[in-house]
Amino acid sequence: MSRFDHIFLILDKPNEKNDMELGRHVCGVHAGAKMILKHEAYKEDFIRAFVARAKQYFPIIPSHLHNYIVENYVEKRKLQVSDSNDSMYITPRTLLGIIRTAQAHAKCRFSNMVEQEDIDEAIRLIETC
Repeated sequence: MSRFDHIFLILDKPNEKNDMELGRHVCGVHAGAKMILKHEAYKEDFIRAFVARAKQYFPIIPSHLHNYIVENYVEKRKLQVSDSNDSMYITPRTLLGIIRTAQAHAKCRFSNMVEQEDIDEAIRLIETC
């Protein structure tokens, strides 16, 4: 369980092309070949600098967005009760997860103020996981 209470289920569906690429990659790495990245990775220095800068921000949620968060939380709770699908389990801890995720999203934007887009992204992430 993470600080944000997000758990992502990764489904491993068979796909011959992807399975072949993965198999060759894993065998190549274990045979001593150099790892091949499809996407260029961020440099360690960049990541360290980004995280150091983000840690300088302490986002607050403006009062006009409090109701927005509460209304979304209450709506999710209603859906949980009315939906026969038990895949969504919303608790007060989920509400805290929304708040923490929205604040983390604002930090990634280097902002001391949480905006509605941060909350919407937090809710989207919780719905996705």
